Amino acid sequence: MKELKLPFRLLADEKGEVAKKFGVYTEEYGGVAKRSVFLVDEKGKIAYLNAKYSVKDEADLETLLRAMKEERKGESGGGM
Repeated sequence: MKELKLPFRLLADEKGEVAKKFGVYTEEYGGVAKRSVFLVDEKGKIAYLNAKYSVKDEADLETLLRAMKEERKGESGGGM
């Protein structure tokens, strides 16, 4: 697999265990996680959640990018 060099970790939830705990698992299509986005801060707390994220909705992307920007401000001490 090609290394993406992302500045964050991604989660592969092959058995759906995490999806079930976060309430985004569905039995549709043989059991899968609904497309969802969770932004977890350095302390392990959920800083942003969109349980119905749509890759076709530009507003969803813009909202996620704003949340990421705000989270970075908080990490550097410049946030709330």
